[in-house]
Amino acid sequence: MIKKIALRFLFLVVALSAAQLEALVPPTVAGRDAVTGKEQFVQSSGQGLVVVFLSAKCPCSKSHMGELAELAKEYKEFQFVGVHSNMDESDELAKNYFSEFKLPFPVIRDPDAKIADRFKAAKTPHVFVWAASAEPMFQGGMSDSKDCADAGRRYLREALSDLRAGKTPRERSVRTLGCAISRRKSA
Repeated sequence: MIKKIALRFLFLVVALSAAQLEALVPPTVAGRDAVTGKEQFVQSSGQGLVVVFLSAKCPCSKSHMGELAELAKEYKEFQFVGVHSNMDESDELAKNYFSEFKLPFPVIRDPDAKIADRFKAAKTPHVFVWAASAEPMFQGGMSDSKDCADAGRRYLREALSDLRAGKTPRERSVRTLGCAISRRKSA
């Protein structure tokens, strides 16, 4: 009986250690680019990784596309990647939509929302920033408004600016505004 309890305890410690270790490793995002159709493998480089969940139908996501493109060009020390997880948006719609915006980074199709589930992404745009030190530094909305033009605070810009300056972001987690990511209904 004591051996069984000790074995279960050891298994629990190993499982917790693996989960804690996974939390410290910057994520990678892999899949087919929505625009080019080419396989992509994106991982942290430079100062870190910015992962943003986007939609081809959501007005909130659309209103932040210009800001997102500017940030990717301004903060080149961060690797950017978009993820398109909405089940109700076809490959053709996504390709046409993201082609129009000419983002300076790939937008990965996530047809089964596995990437969205792994990140626990809820809405579009939903952003996750990982530092090069493998520490999650920011998650939430890009701004405090559904329409970027009306934003009083641009949280992603603030987080990247703080990280560039060697500081911890003034906000680590903020509310995500926008459209819910559509997932398949569970049976």
